[in-house]
Amino acid sequence: MVGIYKITNPKNKIYIGQSLHIEVRFRDYKRLDCKNQIRLFNSLKKHGVEKHKFEIITECTIDEMNDLERYYQDLYSANGRNGLNCILTKTKDRSGCHSEETKAKLRKYKPTAYCIEMGRLASKKRKLTPERIANLHEGRKRAGYKPVSQYLRDLARAQESIMVINTETGIYYNSIKEAAKTLNVVPSVLAKKLSGYTKKNNTAFIYAQ
Repeated sequence: MVGIYKITNPKNKIYIGQSLHIEVRFRDYKRLDCKNQIRLFNSLKKHGVEKHKFEIITECTIDEMNDLERYYQDLYSANGRNGLNCILTKTKDRSGCHSEETKAKLRKYKPTAYCIEMGRLASKKRKLTPERIANLHEGRKRAGYKPVSQYLRDLARAQESIMVINTETGIYYNSIKEAAKTLNVVPSVLAKKLSGYTKKNNTAFIYAQ
């Protein structure tokens, strides 16, 4: 069946969607096969699929799907506080937009060091100027940090089966993962210390080769 459907959760929050095969789509939801629809997925997982109401609003032609889906999304405020849609469907005369919840999450996103190294801010999707990139690297040098690219290479090296030694006990470990267990830290934390990415290695561990 081609058409528009509605899903209502126990809190009366609504999701509006479209499908060329609504029955198949409903089966997918009941298997929680919708992780990219994060608000709906979280609702199905939290409350249970059986507590959600699945309805077919209307059948339509393929050409009508986007316009009708957007009409019902607006009608039920499907991406508002009481909705489960993350984004509205874009039509010829109306643009799609994210929910306020999604917008807030995007605003909180911080660019990682790797994104800066590659010359872009992921949160704003804009290029950094060469001068800005050079200033970032110079600032890291003055602070005593290694360049991010060097750290990434060292971290990759650290994940291999390279021996690590505890200089206080003289005990050798076959990998950084094995050594990290004795400190009760994740391997990447110890890798940063051994590679010189952090200012100070306050452990007794060093690479054995």
